[in-house]
Order: sequence, then C-alpha cells, then structure tokens
Amino acid sequence: MFWIIAVAAILQGPAVSWAETDLMARADAAHRALEASHRYMEGWLEYRDSETGLIPQRLDSPLWTPENSAADHYAFMVITAYFTDEEWLAGTVREILDAEMRLTTRLGSLPDTLDLTTRTYSRDEVDLERLLFGASEYCKDGLLPITELMGRTPWTDRMATMARDIAANSPVETQWGRLPAGGAEVNGEMLQVFSRLHGVTGDPTYLDAAVAIGDAYFLGVLPANGGIPCHLWDFDTMTAVNPALSLIDHGSEIIGGLSEVYAAAVAHRPDKAAQWRSPFLRMLDTVLERSLNQRGILSMAPEGEGGVPDTWGYVYNAYYTAYLLTGEERYRAAVLDALEAATHYREWGGADAFADCEEGALVLLNREPRAETFAWLADLLESHYAYQREDGIIEGWYGDGNSARTWLMWAMYNTGGTRLFPWRSDVRWGALWDESSLTLLATAEKPWSGRLFFDRPRHRDHMGLSLNYPRLNEWPEWWPVDSGALYRVEMDGESRVLPGYRLIEGLPVGLRAGEPLRVTVRRTSDYPHGVPAIALEGPAYINLHDGQRAARLTCRNLTEGPITANLTATAGTLAADEVSLPPSGEVSIEWTLPGDAERRQTVVGSPTDGGMSARTSLRVIDQPGLVAFIDFPRPEQYAEEGYWWLGRGPISAEVDLGNEREVAVLLRWGAKNDQRHARLTLGDASADLAHGGYDGFEWLEVPLVLPEGRRRVTLTIERAPDGPVAFLADLLIVAR
Repeated sequence: MFWIIAVAAILQGPAVSWAETDLMARADAAHRALEASHRYMEGWLEYRDSETGLIPQRLDSPLWTPENSAADHYAFMVITAYFTDEEWLAGTVREILDAEMRLTTRLGSLPDTLDLTTRTYSRDEVDLERLLFGASEYCKDGLLPITELMGRTPWTDRMATMARDIAANSPVETQWGRLPAGGAEVNGEMLQVFSRLHGVTGDPTYLDAAVAIGDAYFLGVLPANGGIPCHLWDFDTMTAVNPALSLIDHGSEIIGGLSEVYAAAVAHRPDKAAQWRSPFLRMLDTVLERSLNQRGILSMAPEGEGGVPDTWGYVYNAYYTAYLLTGEERYRAAVLDALEAATHYREWGGADAFADCEEGALVLLNREPRAETFAWLADLLESHYAYQREDGIIEGWYGDGNSARTWLMWAMYNTGGTRLFPWRSDVRWGALWDESSLTLLATAEKPWSGRLFFDRPRHRDHMGLSLNYPRLNEWPEWWPVDSGALYRVEMDGESRVLPGYRLIEGLPVGLRAGEPLRVTVRRTSDYPHGVPAIALEGPAYINLHDGQRAARLTCRNLTEGPITANLTATAGTLAADEVSLPPSGEVSIEWTLPGDAERRQTVVGSPTDGGMSARTSLRVIDQPGLVAFIDFPRPEQYAEEGYWWLGRGPISAEVDLGNEREVAVLLRWGAKNDQRHARLTLGDASADLAHGGYDGFEWLEVPLVLPEGRRRVTLTIERAPDGPVAFLADLLIVAR
C-alpha cells in the first residue's frame, strides 16, 4: 500500500473533492520554490573556502562575517538542507558550524570577522561593539529561524551560549540594568532572542535580560522621546543621539522586540505587563499617526505613495501581537489595511527586498488570509525568481540566503507544512484545504519511497510559547498536527485512525512513476488525548425473574461537534447498532436481553472517527422477591469475578425496603480456602459474619428482622475487628 497523507485545519465536515489541476498548481508552486532554494545552496557551496570550509559574505569579498555570512547565508543553507538534502545537513552543512565555532570565536563564544585569504581576524583589536552586533545578528536572523523550524539542535545551543555571553558583556549601564547597546537595532534583536530563548529553555536569565531592555525603553526612552524609540539613545543623559526611527530592518527591530517582550511579560511577568501596557500602545499609535501614507500603509515618506520599506510586514507583526494581547480591534484593522495597500506595490529594488516583503506578508497572511494578497504575492515571486542565475547564485551577496528563506516559506504554504523526504527534484506535492479537511496530491516521474513528515504546533513545542503571535523569522504553521489528537487517513477507499505523533514522526510513503496519489486526512478528535468523546449510561441491574427483558440506555455526546458511534453488546440485541449524536446531544436506545443472560453484561460505544470508547455494564439478576441491588466498585478480580475488598473501606448505601420487615441480605462471598469476616448493619439490625472454607465465591444468606416503621434505612458492611477481611462480588436484599 502506498500512503501519502494530509491533515485537516478544522475538525468536522466532509472533505471537498478538489480538482487535480488545482492541486497540481500548488505542487508546481512548491516544487519551484524548493528547486530554486536547493540550487542556491549548491551554487554557494562551490564558493566555500578550501581550507576553513566557511562561506564568504560576498562573491567579491574574502571575509566571513557573523552578521552576514553566518546570519543571512549559512543559516538558510542549514534550513535548505533540512528540506532538500539530509546528507548535506548531517555532513557538509553541519561541519561548517564546527569550523565556525573553532575558527571565529574571539571573546567567550562571540565570533569575529575572519579574513579567508589570511585565515586570521580582520581586526587586530577586539571591538566589543562589533562583536555584540555580529553575534546579535547571527542569533536573531540565523539561529532563531533554525530553532523555530527544527527545534532544539546544536544550532540552538550555539545561540543560547552566545546570548548568555552577550548578556554578560553588555556594556551600557542604566538604572534598569545593563544593555547590549545604546542603539535600537541590537537592543531590538536581543529583545527577540532573549524573549524566545526563555520560552525554549525556561531559563529565567534570558527573561531577566529581556525585561531590563524592556524597562529601559518602556519606562525610559519612550516617555522621554514622544512615545517612540529612536535609532541611538544616550542612557547617561537620557537624550537622543540620533532621534530618527527608521522603519527599515535596522530600525524596525526595536518595535518587534518590544512587542515580544511585552508578550513574554503578559505570560510570565504580569506586573511588568501592567506597567508597560500604556507606553507600548502609545508607541504603536504614534507610529501609525506619523507614518501612514495615503494608501494606508506605513511609509518612510507618509505624505506620498512611495517610500514603503520592504520590511513593512515586520512592523505590522507588533500591531497584530497587540491585537491578540489586548483585543483592540484598531490594531487588527491596521494590519488588514496594510495587506490590502501592499498589493499596489510591485517593485522592491532587488531580490533581498522582494524576499523581506514576501516574508512579512506570509507571516501576516497566516493569521489573516486574504485571497487578493495571496495572488499579489504569487506575482511578486515570479519577479523574484528571475533574479536567480543558472548556477544558483542570485545576486552574489549574503542577501541571497534571504531569498532561499522566503522561497522555502512559500513551499511550506503550498504543501501544508508537510515534507516528503528524501527530497528529489522530480517529486512534487501540493495541498488545498477548506474548513473541514485538506487534500494532498503527489506525483513522481520515477518510483520513489521515503517518509512523509507533518508539521506540529512549533510555537508551543519548539519555542515554549503559549500564544502564537506573529514574529520575525518564524515559519508559519499552516496545518500543525497535535501529537495527542487522532486523525483519520483516507485513501483508495480505505481508512485508518492514527494518533498525531505518528504523523509528526513521519509515515512510510511511496509513489509509482507517473501515477498521482491523492489522500485526505481529517482530524477526528477535538479533545485531549485520553478524554472520552461520548458517555454511555444505563441501569445498574435488570431482574429477569420479574419478566423484565429490556433496559433503556442513554448515549451522550461530550463534544461540541457531531459524532457517530457504533454500539456493541455482549449479549442481547440493541434497537440500533449505530447512533448519530448532535453536538452536546444524546440519544436513547433500548437493549433487550435473553432469558438466559449471564450475570454481568456490557455495551460498548465507539466513535466511528476513532475517539475513545465508552461503556456501561449492568448486573443480570434472576431473583424472586428482589427488594434492592447494591452496586459498588469491583476494582480487583479473583476466580473470574470482580470484587471489593473490605480492607479498602466499607460498602454503604441507602435502601428503601417498602413494607418489608423480614428480609435477607444475599452476599456473594469470596474466600481463598479460609474463613473471612465482616460486620453487617441494616438499619437497627446487625450481624457478625464469618464464612468460607472454599476457593472462589458462593452466596451467603443473612436473614434479618427490622422494627416496624422503618422504610428507608442505611446498609453498611465493613471489616470485622478480627480475622481475615471479607471480599464481595454482589450484594442483594430480598423479601422473606
């Protein structure tokens, strides 16, 4: 059997039969993006330094730099290899990390620029400001996206070590603590790195470092600078050195960073969030007031139509984060306006500018899908691909890595976040979806076999974030699979239910040459793993002696979606063997038992979509003069009967005896070739019991006479003061 799988974004409803041409259009879009990214990696690896193995920052520059070669070039070779070449990821690409750590670290773990012609540092003296800048760029632009996508890896450890050393070497003394810099770019980058590393590691050191920067800006810079940050601030005099706030990436880092530390404070430091809320919102409002152009998008020249920075989407991440955290609709409206206004701009001045514009749009479209903006984005990508040369090089500088990053993001969108591995250039797959299911189609020119991997809620599983707010360098989650949920996989008329972790771990798949493979997967449980979807309820017993044969059962839906369940009984017949339950609704079913039914019978209800089964059992009794049946837990088993051991505690119940004064208590009494002891009390009557001498269970009858006028009484059976403790399988009261 050849399997390929897709997963539903929403949980209920039938699958849509998408046209094969539409699915293949998605597959073609993903294939082009993956192919272009792979060619970029192949092209640039040809320019590795022969001795060190490192990548230069430009074709015309012999320098390896942490802020360029590592942050924008190497990091996206890692991610390209993750998608397209596992051998390179484990070999060549991994070796570059080893070489970088061995050859470029200069102060603690902080790297410095290396001249690849001399294999020595390009500067004789240690320049702390340059080291901190290079390391912050490497962490934020390069190592954060690797961690967002791949989880905890050696690249995460590299980032965590550098971040600790950045904090330890931060030179700017303020009343709120030491900061990495006086400038908005480095401080903004480290707000993002520290805030997310706290989520990844749980280490409070990172949160403390982020809070210090947050305090300095929310409580210091913003109130003193008219509500907005600036490019460079003097924390000694608390005045602006360069009062401008650029909305290109070198300035917008601080806006995104402040939104991230505010989100971290809401989750972990509510005292700080309350203190920062007003300056945070004032900053966003002030930037909008001063920067919106006539089309309604942030601009460096708000009085006209031009000047929109290619990083416009990065700035709007902060606005959507504010909307998620505060519920203020004006911030969502600002994002929606920008997603419409952006479609009027089609020239961005170079491949790197196209890449940043497209990345920002994709992150926002993940939260607010807009068909017109997606169509505009597809057109931009056509112009963007045209920059790539035959040898895979794009523009010949470190910005080429950003193109590969965005192309891979576009591939993830078109494949629903799935990966077929090992990647091969003739294998294509794409996905389409509606609110109930996602359909995925794959083809290969030659037979192919491998594994299919599904995405997961990486903001939670990789980054430790409770809120999936939009953030720079993230990889949007299109259809994440919950490891604890259940999924129905349907293909070629067959279906099976699998837990989400099986999809995340990767499923064996295969493709026949030239034969499209189409599969739909629907999430079947909207509740945590191990929590039942339905409940079955029925009477505790049925007394066949009175001619009773039928019991009334209730099947209840515990979820807010419709459920169909199959019912099976150990004996007898059910009025229906399948029931359809409306959301939070219930259905009544009649269960008819035969006259020779054995002592205990059970009905099991199983949701057809694979949810957890429910069951109900009743005791079948054939007893004349039955007054009461006392039900109790039977957690243990002996001689094929469930029982309650009185050493766990007494059995106690309120019973209504009607007009009966002379009764008998029937006990199905257990023994293990010994005498067992108990004390029985029924109202005012009591008896000390000792019985046994056999192995298993047999009935013990205890006659009792009650005073007149007592109808509702308490029955208790408990352990006796001395002797082996009794254990019971049944307890009845009959009239004598």
